[in-house]
Amino acid sequence: MTTYAYDAMDNLTDVYQGVQHREFRYDQLGRLRTAKNPENGTTTYAYDKNGNLISKLSGNDYTCFGPVVTSPPACNASADFDSSGATNYYDALNRPTSKQYSDGTTPSVTYRYSEDLSGGPLNYQKGRLTSIVSGNTTIQFNSFDAAGRVLRHTQTTTGAVGSPYVFGYQYNTGGLLTQLTYPSGRVVSTTYDDAGRAGKVLGQLGSVSTAYAGPPTGKIYIQYAPHGAVSQMLLAGGTSETWQMNEQHGYNSRLQPTSISLATTAGTPVTIRNLTFGYGGAENNGNLLSQGIAGTGLASALSQSYQYDRLNRITKVGEGTTWNRNFDYDQYGNGWVSAYTPSSFAPDPSTPQSQGTINADTNQTGIAGSTWDGAGNLNNIGTGSFLFYYDAENRMIRSVLGSATVYQYDGQGRRVARIDCPSNMTTCDAATAGAAVTSFAYDAQGQLAAEYSNHPSSQPCTTCYLLADHLGSTRVMTDSIGTAVQCHDYLPFGEELLAGTSGRNGCYLPASGSGVLFTGKERDAETSLDYFGARYYSSAQGRFTSPDEFPGGIVDPFTDQQASQPGPLPYADITDPQTLNKYGYVRNNPLRYTDPDGHDWQDAVEFVAGVGRGVAASESFGAVGAPSESDSMSSRIGQAVGTGVVGVVGAIASVGGITGGVLTAPTGVGALAGGAVALKGAASAVGAAKNLGAILTAPMQRSSDSGSYTNTHESGAVYVGKGDRARSQASGRRVAKETGDKHVATDHTSASSSREGFKAESRRMDQARSEGKKLYNKRESPGKKMRQQDGEN
Repeated sequence: MTTYAYDAMDNLTDVYQGVQHREFRYDQLGRLRTAKNPENGTTTYAYDKNGNLISKLSGNDYTCFGPVVTSPPACNASADFDSSGATNYYDALNRPTSKQYSDGTTPSVTYRYSEDLSGGPLNYQKGRLTSIVSGNTTIQFNSFDAAGRVLRHTQTTTGAVGSPYVFGYQYNTGGLLTQLTYPSGRVVSTTYDDAGRAGKVLGQLGSVSTAYAGPPTGKIYIQYAPHGAVSQMLLAGGTSETWQMNEQHGYNSRLQPTSISLATTAGTPVTIRNLTFGYGGAENNGNLLSQGIAGTGLASALSQSYQYDRLNRITKVGEGTTWNRNFDYDQYGNGWVSAYTPSSFAPDPSTPQSQGTINADTNQTGIAGSTWDGAGNLNNIGTGSFLFYYDAENRMIRSVLGSATVYQYDGQGRRVARIDCPSNMTTCDAATAGAAVTSFAYDAQGQLAAEYSNHPSSQPCTTCYLLADHLGSTRVMTDSIGTAVQCHDYLPFGEELLAGTSGRNGCYLPASGSGVLFTGKERDAETSLDYFGARYYSSAQGRFTSPDEFPGGIVDPFTDQQASQPGPLPYADITDPQTLNKYGYVRNNPLRYTDPDGHDWQDAVEFVAGVGRGVAASESFGAVGAPSESDSMSSRIGQAVGTGVVGVVGAIASVGGITGGVLTAPTGVGALAGGAVALKGAASAVGAAKNLGAILTAPMQRSSDSGSYTNTHESGAVYVGKGDRARSQASGRRVAKETGDKHVATDHTSASSSREGFKAESRRMDQARSEGKKLYNKRESPGKKMRQQDGEN
């Protein structure tokens, strides 16, 4: 059993779950001051007078929005309010201006606004975020149009191959991205149907035109299912739109994906891959029960079956009698492989294989020789394995096994370089002789657009297309005429099924690969870990290597979290105690859910539909056609990342065998679960071009976490509060339980900051009183005093 305790202001204060206790404490304004969790101990927060986060202390490292006092290491501000208000961390509009760290090694971050970087008279930069500077990388948003959409942006990374990377953007009157120009000069154009969905995708590099994705024969546009997900498109049209491959998606009456297929079009069609998905009949609760796999590289068609426990956690996977693997879990959501057949199908040595390999006090694995740091990060997987090192943001900066690989990040926390050091060197940088440098370039919305390297390409084809399954996992890589050059199948948590397993041969690999693989995330060859953005994931362990934490900073478009409002459990669903585990992966149901950014699980089916709808951007993006109030967060995220469709990244220079560019098709890996993606040269694609719309027009977007709400109960009485929608629902259940008065409706509005959320809460209470409604609130909102201080009614 899991029990929750709240204070009089409805703040979550304690969670009791078996031997684990999570403790949260707040100041008089309801702002989180300390969070104590089993995985990483105590984190302490401090705020300025406007409610902006000014410092975070986790372990021995301070993160400061402003200067750092290094003796002793701390932030240059009192943890309590004073007359100065410690406003040096933010500007007059409460926008963060700097972020620094006390460890002496993590690069500081500087945010700048309203700079004129275009050199022209019409930049429309006033009030907008124009640059982010950190360490070896500077991001500049050089130019905007009158609607605040980014027209040009530049990423400059010291030591990166071909840097700086310059991108250009054009939009139609509806705000959809119509042209995307990449650093090589390649221009990708997208046409749309009447519903604002991608209809055709074309590319131009110099005098050479290339058709990447288009409509089926006799159609004007790519075809879509009723819920907005792709149903059919043709791929690899070359210079004359002579399409080489046909991709089709099928759905059942509940709009769940039932099939994904890719076949050649020339002569007698050849099925490259046909995937089928079964959910059962009357017992269909959304869990995938079976998967069929047919096509190239298989001696015969295969069928996988899956079983689940009453908490919808996967407990068994198998391919007939050829092999099986069983999973079990403790009450905290920690999992392990409990059985497997045959003996030759043994798990990786780093995989937990009994409950005894899990520390129930901390949710950390106890594989022989593995250790963890004070912030809850995995230092090494086991005796004789890798050593991992982290910065003050808990980002992995180095992995060492004999030689080192160094990882570098920009001011938005995105990985911009991976540097393989020469033999037996335990650290290096891009200037080190003999170092192999891979650089990552991002578009203006922050999606990875291309990779560049100074070492020879191992790409198996000049232009490669990737077919992804319902989770976004790469299943087949083909060349431009439909020949399969790589095939991939997976165990539920992402480990690859290799050549020789159940008759797999030919295009299947003899050892686990690297590149864009499980759920469209990049798998590093050196560690076999998947880079999820916020942190790294081990498919062998079925869990993340670092705890899920809110870092603070510019608003996170996926979760709507912002710098001024950390929450007690920002990425957990308190109605599901399994998600309290900060290392857990997607509720231990990896065939149904995905994690787009390393923070928050999403329903893959709703995500697919959301990306297909694309044109309807999320609240934060504010493009064409706002989503419905009934849309899930999974759908909204899908809508946000799916708006617009295709990006082709041309390589900047012919260095170490890098030539050509990258294509990500309408259902690109990393953006939409399902669909083909093309790769050219040594670059790798993981995302589609997006509707950049308004993502950067207001860096501190309205945050649902800082919102206010009014819950109406069956008797007509109301309860008013501050917080996000999840909190409003939790309050509704709590008050209903206390009073016996059923919660029937919620009115929620986002706010620009924590302070504005409190003031809105106070106004709601005043309105309820003026209307003669009974209030279930036990005390006045702190927002009343704030309104008086600000001279507001």
